[in-house]
Amino acid sequence: MYRFTRLHLIAQIGERVAGRAAFICGAGGNSDTESEAMIAAAAQAGAGAGAAVVVTPSRHADDMDCLAGFYRLLSAAADVPLMLQNAPMPMGLGLSPAALIAIVRAAPGIRYVKEETFPCGQRITALREQGDGLLDGVFSGAPRRRPRTLVVRTDAAATQHAGDLPLAPHQGSAPSARPDLQRFRARGRAGTRRARPARARRIA
Repeated sequence: MYRFTRLHLIAQIGERVAGRAAFICGAGGNSDTESEAMIAAAAQAGAGAGAAVVVTPSRHADDMDCLAGFYRLLSAAADVPLMLQNAPMPMGLGLSPAALIAIVRAAPGIRYVKEETFPCGQRITALREQGDGLLDGVFSGAPRRRPRTLVVRTDAAATQHAGDLPLAPHQGSAPSARPDLQRFRARGRAGTRRARPARARRIA
């Protein structure tokens, strides 16, 4: 997507949402400068994003100090909480929990982590144990198994499962409660059943 298109969409969505719901803006880019522009747009009065999610860029894969400096740069560009998206390679870097905590300590503007590297559950547990007081929340990102995103608070009073953040506007509390998903699965199963050709019988 072109840079000006992204900037336009950020402004339009922020204007439509108008503070009525949590608005998280994707601020990753092909360069540090582009990411800086995205997060600046997210912080403008017209957008008013509550956070900006930024994937760990592969261009800083060989230097964790530079990676931390990248997130500090974004924090200085706009007063918007950062969400570090820990996607596996090649999209991201797939950092270990220990490496993530080191980055968070070096870049205090990171208030959330979206953990997408498997196994997500064990990694989220490690982040909760090691990141107490450093993070406001940890998000899981495994939509292939369940079309929802798990939200885990990391403060001392939090429970293990603090709630779910739907990825799509539906009312069901689980995929099985969604009639549209049930119909989709039914159609998929029906489509895989192919009629077998009758076996030719040998007639003496």
